Amino acid sequence: MSCPPLAVVLGVPMAFGLVPPNRFYGYRTRKTLSSTVVWYRANSISRSSLIIAGIAAIGHNALFQHDHANLPSATQQLLMTLSTGLLLVLALVISAFYVRKLSPNESQSNHRAYQSEYRDQTPSEAVQTQSTDFAVSWR
Repeated sequence: MSCPPLAVVLGVPMAFGLVPPNRFYGYRTRKTLSSTVVWYRANSISRSSLIIAGIAAIGHNALFQHDHANLPSATQQLLMTLSTGLLLVLALVISAFYVRKLSPNESQSNHRAYQSEYRDQTPSEAVQTQSTDFAVSWR
């Protein structure tokens, strides 16, 4: 049952915009590594979906353990692992759909407009604003 809390913990640095573009941690694809704008936007939605999936898995696993206490421990662990994996894959799919909507080559003018829009905000405030913008555009 350590994977769901780990998913939440791994999503927190992305929530505060603390993860610069790199090849080791974050939502890494050729598209996200090609532009800092795309990187931070993609990681913004990835952290949200990762944290939500982790919290949902924690809740599901707690309820599952309570409701199915009569099952053998190995069976419980297998079913909880499968459900956690499914939730995390769903989070990845949601992130992938969002990244596909992003422009593959953000122009320099878009990058400058993005920088000026979020210039006076801390990284966490900028990420929060981006998340709100995405939620509005997703509807």
